[in-house]
Amino acid sequence: MNQQAIISDAVLKKITGIVGPDGLSQQPSDIFSYSRDLWPKSIIWLKEHRIPYPPEAIVWPSTEAQVVDLVKLAIEANFPLIPFGAGSGVCGGTLPTRGGIVLDVKKLNHISEPDPLSMTAEFGPGAIGQLAEMEMDRQGYTIGHFPSSIYCSSVGGWIAARGAGQESSRYGKIEDMVVSLRFVTGDGDLIDTADCGTPDQINAFNQLIIGSEGTQGVIIGTVLRINKKPEVILSRGTVFSDVASGLDAMRKLFRIGLRPTVARLYDEFDTIVGFGKGKMEKDDKPKKEKKPRNGLIQRYMDELFVPGELTETVLRNMLGAPTLLNKVANFLPGGCMLVTVFSGNDRAILEAEAKAAEEIFRECGGKDQGEAPGKHWLKRRHAVSYKQSKIFHSGGFVDTMEVAAPWDMIVQLYREVKKAVSPHAFIMAHFSHAYVDGCCIYFSFVGVRKEGEASSLYDRIWDAAQGAVASCGATVSHHHGIGISKARFLPGQHAGGVEYYQAIKSAFDPKKIMNPGKVIL
Repeated sequence: MNQQAIISDAVLKKITGIVGPDGLSQQPSDIFSYSRDLWPKSIIWLKEHRIPYPPEAIVWPSTEAQVVDLVKLAIEANFPLIPFGAGSGVCGGTLPTRGGIVLDVKKLNHISEPDPLSMTAEFGPGAIGQLAEMEMDRQGYTIGHFPSSIYCSSVGGWIAARGAGQESSRYGKIEDMVVSLRFVTGDGDLIDTADCGTPDQINAFNQLIIGSEGTQGVIIGTVLRINKKPEVILSRGTVFSDVASGLDAMRKLFRIGLRPTVARLYDEFDTIVGFGKGKMEKDDKPKKEKKPRNGLIQRYMDELFVPGELTETVLRNMLGAPTLLNKVANFLPGGCMLVTVFSGNDRAILEAEAKAAEEIFRECGGKDQGEAPGKHWLKRRHAVSYKQSKIFHSGGFVDTMEVAAPWDMIVQLYREVKKAVSPHAFIMAHFSHAYVDGCCIYFSFVGVRKEGEASSLYDRIWDAAQGAVASCGATVSHHHGIGISKARFLPGQHAGGVEYYQAIKSAFDPKKIMNPGKVIL
């Protein structure tokens, strides 16, 4: 954790004068905690007893004025500021790659009363997603943004990463929900986009900040669109023989104008993981206390695999030879599960939409599984992300990659990425966040962490996967952001994008103090 300090004691004293003695920390425990987010590679570094990017201090402003003063001081003293929400990002977006101070906005966590006329509410960037949603729910509303990280992610982080929630098919991604933003530029100016002209002009300004990952300034508040809380929820599960037929059904669903709240298709192995024989019933029964078990494969099976599908001995051997395991997964019985949810407040309309969807699915060869799979998914919708830590504790690593492509490219993209990653790690996928013109593929892969080789294996997996993405002409990312992890891939997707983004950066942050080294900078 040794790093040459660039921030003098005199500057630290000025910071304390701005935020008070309790608003600044250089405690080793805090330095350690803020030296990473949930990027799997940063977790691998910790397992290897490495902390490449420690901050020099952490600061917790409690007012907008304090944020302005901190940015102006950073300009004056020439040190980096790294905005930090809840640290749930998975792309290294909050790592202090060039030292400096992490600016944690958790104290800016206000949540306003909903405005029933404009159907909006105001939120501070530090408001935790679940608490914000619970407050809206209490008053009969919903934000409609349900990332799997909702329990540990912040509203500001959603905006900074241009995130998507599980119900984006109905409510849109976060960029569709933002009405206006308040932020402090890297030049120390406080801007409220609500004052920037017509709604179209305001939205254009918003889009320059949404997804900028703190490289343009610090988000200090936002007004979001909200929706009436749905009173009717109709869920369904349909099994298709393979990925291609399930995707055909999804495409036709959106092409005729239907907008289900949720539409998620799981490939054969992901279907077994989430909906395997007996799994749905077992989730509703009291859980028996399990004896502690050691080993990567045993724990992975306990949490993700369906007991009895494959023996532990076979799995232990196969994860050492991922190509073979991936081939076996392609021949698993059971088909591909498509979960759909229609929700709202007019039962007649929802039932008509659900019936139209069922007719499309039947024409595409789908077999109706009733409402149980949909209810099962709704119950466990945020659980999977919290199982990954046990993989790391057991000697492996797990990561996810979300990319998107048009419908005519989506099957090829799925196959090419699986083919590219198969020699390096076990891989499975589901399809979600669908649109009229295409959808997102959410890949999950797991590898065995060998001493001294995990970082290089991790990089080989990502190079192989993104190489396949580029060859198909698909997107580098759909909703996790860019951070450090995808920065090297982004210029290849956006010809001229580097110069364009640098021009925006120069306008908002001429001293280049805001979160350096992220996105394509």
